[in-house]
Order: sequence, then C-alpha cells, then structure tokens
Amino acid sequence: MGYIYSITNNINKFRFIGITTKSNPYDEWKKYNQIKELNDTPLLKAINRYGYHFFKFRVLEECNNDIINDKKEEWINKLGTHKEYNTISNNVTIQKESKPLIKKTRKRSINKERKIYGYHTITNEYKEWNSQADCAEDIEKNRKKNANINLSLNSPYTNKIACKNWWLFRISDGRKIPLKNIKTASKNRGSSYYSNMGKISAEKCKRRVMAKEKGLSDKVLYFNSISEASFYIKGDYTAVPSIIKNIHENKPWCHAWGYKWSYYWISWYLCLWDLYIDTLSSLPCTSSYCE
Repeated sequence: MGYIYSITNNINKFRFIGITTKSNPYDEWKKYNQIKELNDTPLLKAINRYGYHFFKFRVLEECNNDIINDKKEEWINKLGTHKEYNTISNNVTIQKESKPLIKKTRKRSINKERKIYGYHTITNEYKEWNSQADCAEDIEKNRKKNANINLSLNSPYTNKIACKNWWLFRISDGRKIPLKNIKTASKNRGSSYYSNMGKISAEKCKRRVMAKEKGLSDKVLYFNSISEASFYIKGDYTAVPSIIKNIHENKPWCHAWGYKWSYYWISWYLCLWDLYIDTLSSLPCTSSYCE
C-alpha cells in the first residue's frame, strides 16, 4: 500500500503533493527536515527559507502501489499544485526513498604510521617509536593517553615542551633535528607569579573616575577606579555597568546613581587650569597698569 500526502506552507498556502510507500507515511515528513539544506527543489528551498515548523503534513489518500502515480496526478490537477511546489522539477512519477543524511564526524585518531623520535632531557638518550601510540605506551604507560605527547610533538624545536623528560619529534622525510639545536620552553613559574602579574596588569588598566553630584551641588568625588566607585555607591560591583554607560554616553543631563560620571584624567587637566588661574589671581600685580 502507498499514500498520497500534501505539504502546505502555512504562510503563503502553497502546497506540494507527494507519494510514499512507507508503512508510516509520517516518516516521509521527517525526511524533509533532514534534507532541507539541499536546495535542489522549490519545496526544499521554501522549507529552508521559512522553516520546518511553518509547514503542515497531511495524508490525503491510501491506495495500491500500481495506481499510486495516477492518483498523484489526479490530486495535482484537482488542487492545481503544478503552479505551486509541484513544478516540473518536483512533479516526477517515481519518487525514490532517500536515506536520511548522516553527518560525517571527523574521528580524533592517532597517527599510527609516522615514526616518532625523542631525546631525554637529562641523560640525552635517543629513542625511536613506530607510532604515537607506541610512544604513549612507553612514556605514559597508556596507549590512549596522548595529550601531553601531542603537546610536545606540536611544539617547535626553538621552544620545545618536554613530556615526562622527553623532547618528542615526528620523523619527516628522514630528517631529524640535532640535540644541540633544541631550545627548551620557559618553565612554569607557578600560580602565585602569574596571579601577581595579573594584578599588576589590572592595576595598569585602571582608569580614575570623577563623580559630580547632580543639581546645583558642588560635591565632587574622586575614585582610583570604576570598581572602587561601585563599592562606594552599592557595596559591590553591580554599579559598574551603569557608571561605564554614563561615562560613554557623554550627555550632561544623564546621571547614574545621582552623579554625572567622567574619567578623572580628563578632569585633572581642568583642575590644573583652575589652580593656575587661582594662583595668578592671588599674585600681586607689579605692572604699571595696576597703579
């Protein structure tokens, strides 16, 4: 037994009449969801454009396989779908059952054909292995433990990383790198060192900010960083986004937490200029014009 089905676009009401010989006709509808990226027919192009969920699948009739193609033509003429999705490219009398697409995934495999050689960092011993798996079995005691082996293999000889005191290389066209040409990578200096370096970098990135109270008040606050200002206002970091937004908006009428915010280095020059003017005004005038 076979089935005559229709697929209707709920947006523009265009239809497609198709046939299937599957025991469950709704398995045919699942096929269109799997092959919708293949834009070789008007229906598949429409599914890819509007989306799978904007189409409706409905079984129209059940009939024998020997007359299924004739029944399909009757439904196409009856509904007039030859002007819609049943164009010449879609309106074929024999519709092959297509297999669901299977995505080909690239397997993470170990290169078992290329030979590997290495030098011991302490004894300078030279050794060769037939594959990366053999090397992992000898050094890591586990053929599948290849992370550190691969890290050493991929590191350049000018900044070589050791794996269990072994510098590892792949043999390429029979050429080998001499031991004297290998330069070791810098050792890990520990978490405390990098944590301190991070603090120094963060200190350099700090930008001082100034907060001027809104209204006619002359109250001005100065902070070494936006985080410090946030802790002053809210007691945590939650005020940081609104302060940054207020700084970059550069709109005099906009405020955040009752203050107009700006970077302190911009205001620092203005303060120096005001101080310079105040100093000049306080100096006694020695010119003849002042007499």
